[in-house]
Amino acid sequence: MSEKTHNPTDLVRFDDRLVYDASYKLSARAIKTVCYIAAHYVNPKTQSDLPRPIFVPLSELASALSDGRKGLKSSSLYANISSLCEELVNAKIRFKTDVKVEGKDLDGFISWCSDAVPTEKNGVKGISFGFGVYMSQFLIGLSRYVAVYRPELNRLNKSYSIRLFQILKGISNKRKKYRKVFKKVFSIDELRYLMDLRDKYKAFKMFNDKVLKPSIAEINKSTSIYVVSVDMIRRSGRKISHIEFTFTDNKKNAGKTVISDYTTFIDYIPTEDEIASLTFAEYRAYDLLVDFQVKPGIVFKQILPDINGSEIQGFEDYFIIGALDFFRASASNQQSNKIAAATFVSWWTKLRLFDTTSDVWVKIMERVVKEKKELQKKNAVAYDNRLYAREMTHEEFKIWWNDQQGIDPNQPQLFEKDDKGARDGFDSISDILKKYALDDIDVVE
Repeated sequence: MSEKTHNPTDLVRFDDRLVYDASYKLSARAIKTVCYIAAHYVNPKTQSDLPRPIFVPLSELASALSDGRKGLKSSSLYANISSLCEELVNAKIRFKTDVKVEGKDLDGFISWCSDAVPTEKNGVKGISFGFGVYMSQFLIGLSRYVAVYRPELNRLNKSYSIRLFQILKGISNKRKKYRKVFKKVFSIDELRYLMDLRDKYKAFKMFNDKVLKPSIAEINKSTSIYVVSVDMIRRSGRKISHIEFTFTDNKKNAGKTVISDYTTFIDYIPTEDEIASLTFAEYRAYDLLVDFQVKPGIVFKQILPDINGSEIQGFEDYFIIGALDFFRASASNQQSNKIAAATFVSWWTKLRLFDTTSDVWVKIMERVVKEKKELQKKNAVAYDNRLYAREMTHEEFKIWWNDQQGIDPNQPQLFEKDDKGARDGFDSISDILKKYALDDIDVVE
């Protein structure tokens, strides 16, 4: 079901950082309560503060925990309202910060609710919920977010199922314009962090039996997300270190072949509408790769959807410049432009050298983060424009930018320096190549 067909109060939107980067554990009823409040009482596009407090009648809270099917209400809500309020006030969202002490990053902590107080208004009993300033940033003024159909989420009864569903649904929402079957690799440590397991289920067998298998079974049974397969990956030695999910947002697509062979789209030409759908940074990344003589269909269908990492959003061209510079310095198989392009595609799609689990990805990301910080320091306006552009097509951004500058949007004007390989001072990415080499990887002929 598309977002446009939903009742607006049935959609809940959470900032990407809360879904993909934060660590938390809430009971199913607690997260369903937060979702109800966010969907019914919060305008995610407003830039003002959240209303304080937010009064929710107890009858609405009972309805909030229903899965939408007739007769299914939470019969224990009234008996357990105190414990629900206590959980929402005491439960913490854990997130990483850039603040270091003795060389280690300090974690930050935010309460879901600053307060939850039983209140009676005009004879109606309810709870007045308060949300702090830090929590508000995950609910309002959103530019990148995950939208979930609340009645669908309410059909899940396990907290781990809800957490995994949010993550997979967000990934499918972002990638479905490119493909119908999705792949995503997580390290075991990353999944454990996202689900705030800490000391629980340390052995992989326990983690698999108590968390993964029950969550996947419930998601497959009760939601539009269907997990086709889960592959265990051993990066070093015999210990399982990563998991690769293959999934779709429609069970009808479960039997479709997953895109992996780089020849699949060698003759595909993206339509004008498809190119127009790219953001500013995606369009520049597309332009760079096509200039490098990678086939347009491969760029659009296989490389752009596979640029992963929250730090890269809005800076996809930075990452591609890093990947290309790395390739030029490391590959010996560059006798012609055609051979170089084919080898680069093979590195990307077959060897997975630029995947999030690769050391190459880590090295390039370190440079991307450094260059982002330098851009923010040297040219804050250009940096802010990048953030605005993340949620616009490149043409929409061009019109917006020209409007900000007082330039007629109908006149073709360059709105940023367009010298390939030297975007926003990013040409210094090649410094990384002096420190890193592909000594142990065979070049693909």
